[in-house]
Amino acid sequence: STLLYAGADIGDKRLDFRKDEMKIALDVASPWEGKSGEKSPSQRETHARGLQEVAIAQLPATKEAQQAMARVITRLAQGLSKDGGYSYQLEGAGNSTGSWDHSNSQYGLLGMWAAADWGQPAPATYWKTVDDFWRAGQNSDGGWGYRKAGKSTFSMTTAGVASILVCDEFLNRTPRLDPQPDLARDQGMAALEQGFQPTSTDYYGLYGLERASLAGGLKYVGKLDWYRAAAVNVLTHQQESGAFSGGTFPESDDIVCTCYCLLFLVRGRAPVLMNKLEYPGPWNARPRDSANVHAYLSKAFERHLNWQSVTIDAPVEDWLDAPIMLITGSKAPAFTDDDVAKLKGFVHAGGIIFSTADGGSKEFTNAIQKVAQEVAGDYPWRQLPPDHPLFSIYGKAKNPAPLFGVSNGIRELWIHCPQDLGAVWQARDMVKSAGGWEPPAGNKEAWDIPARLFFYAAGKGGLRSKLQPLSVIVPKEAPPRKVAVAQLEFKGNWDPEPGAWPRLAKLMARDAHTQLTIQTTDAAGIAALDPHPTMVHLAGVGKLALSTDEQNALKAYVVGGGTLFVEAMGGDSAFATDASAMLQKLFPGVKIGTVPRTYTLYSGAFSPDAVKIGDVEYRKNWTLEHGLQTAPRLQFMTINNRMAVILSSEDVTSGLLGTATWGVGGYTADSSLSIARNLVLFAQVNDAHK
Repeated sequence: STLLYAGADIGDKRLDFRKDEMKIALDVASPWEGKSGEKSPSQRETHARGLQEVAIAQLPATKEAQQAMARVITRLAQGLSKDGGYSYQLEGAGNSTGSWDHSNSQYGLLGMWAAADWGQPAPATYWKTVDDFWRAGQNSDGGWGYRKAGKSTFSMTTAGVASILVCDEFLNRTPRLDPQPDLARDQGMAALEQGFQPTSTDYYGLYGLERASLAGGLKYVGKLDWYRAAAVNVLTHQQESGAFSGGTFPESDDIVCTCYCLLFLVRGRAPVLMNKLEYPGPWNARPRDSANVHAYLSKAFERHLNWQSVTIDAPVEDWLDAPIMLITGSKAPAFTDDDVAKLKGFVHAGGIIFSTADGGSKEFTNAIQKVAQEVAGDYPWRQLPPDHPLFSIYGKAKNPAPLFGVSNGIRELWIHCPQDLGAVWQARDMVKSAGGWEPPAGNKEAWDIPARLFFYAAGKGGLRSKLQPLSVIVPKEAPPRKVAVAQLEFKGNWDPEPGAWPRLAKLMARDAHTQLTIQTTDAAGIAALDPHPTMVHLAGVGKLALSTDEQNALKAYVVGGGTLFVEAMGGDSAFATDASAMLQKLFPGVKIGTVPRTYTLYSGAFSPDAVKIGDVEYRKNWTLEHGLQTAPRLQFMTINNRMAVILSSEDVTSGLLGTATWGVGGYTADSSLSIARNLVLFAQVNDAHK
């Protein structure tokens, strides 16, 4: 199970389930090795069978695997005690009462959960019986002990919280408009927060914390980012051999420690597609909507995905775990000016906001339109046209739901569905299929929308893990090199991605020993800027029409020794055409050529902090249109024996955000960063004013 979760190939001969040593994973009749070495099917069978189901659920849905899953789920269902718990033994446990403990009970439930998610449903009364059992076993302090009324421990409290949340997944499918309180869950969460120690070596407990946090969509336990804090500690206990050791729970040999630690690290870092925003109001009337969406996409795309919620009070950097922010509700959100500024900061950082109206609420939709317009500024709110890529990026939508949104001319900043998608997600009305569940034809569109958003936000690629945030930590000491770049303002869409170059400045400080100052000015103000810009960036989407005075000021800057970088944002052909025509008018007789691959701009020889740019990578949508290419396509103009003007018909700036949104015609994030880094450093060396 651990190896499969960690991404081991099922074709690996060591994982061949037809071999005798691996056959036990599928053979429900096989005996299990007891602690003393004595073989008995009744010793610790609940733990073994529960983990066996988890392992089988990672396999393709072959006939052999399905039969094994069905046999094990029957054993686990029959082994449940009358009061809803499990003991070490499954044989005859169905007739026992009071022999259970919370440790065995969580593993029996874990196996049934894995089986149900894989397509093998539990008996009709199972989830209610187990839910009642866990609620009855909760102590007055909100925690759980090894047995009922036993002293609360952290590991058993994580088991209790996780088990209640798992049962809630099957019992709470009513699409309400108002959140329903759950005292047992809330008290359990409070006890979990109280007991969490990120430096603990109780890996058994940390694995329980992971299950509880993932089941509940938690980014924080208390005020701590639980995964980041605990992962740092876990990694300090890895040996040179790769094994983990030092566990403080019973029977913590290196193999067991390594399995628990790997499961914690792998499952906890799985990507998140949508953070769900917690704000004052009915933000979570459908508490399983986002969880069910991520579970469905995990199965559909065969990759592990987590879900989580984030608070409106959290810093924007913490929102960047996911490329999309999900906002749901049925009433107008009472966002403050500060809240709107943070939402704006999120989209400026490359994020996309997706909202859907619970109950089809017009009040919510009208309020969202107003907030989206505040976030987007002058960009208009409109219904997405039928030829929008969101309707074809994941199959051709036959009867698409209406989607509205705001675009900056390159990508969508905010997308809204006025229909009640959350009701479908919460109800999770699925039909059984081979190896899982799939939506019925009548509800398929509600599930296709988040699938399309997945491809759109990820650019038909992968998502970043939770330990690969977009935020950049800047060194405390100012870098020695100082460079100034001016972004040129004009009447038009001159700065559709205002977060891109500020992020580059942070990356330059961290990685290139360069303090990059970003200034904005119109052409007339270039000469007065202090510090003097070594490069002026003229970029935009749509028509470019500078006045004669603006063109003359720009020409004076170039002739005087400055470097001009002209870029068609999003790969916009209209801007590229207008910019080329203007430059040839400003510098008659000067040809526009392609920068040779051997030139120092690409070799990086001009600066110790420049990078060598060999092959570059273009976004997948650009490659589909232009074919597979690996050569950079920068162009140049030579003025006064100097490469003074550099042009790009492909987008560089959007990639500086670190995102991969579909439809942007240009370079990937890594290639964009290399090009922009060299451009900035080259402009400093190229500056005739020095």
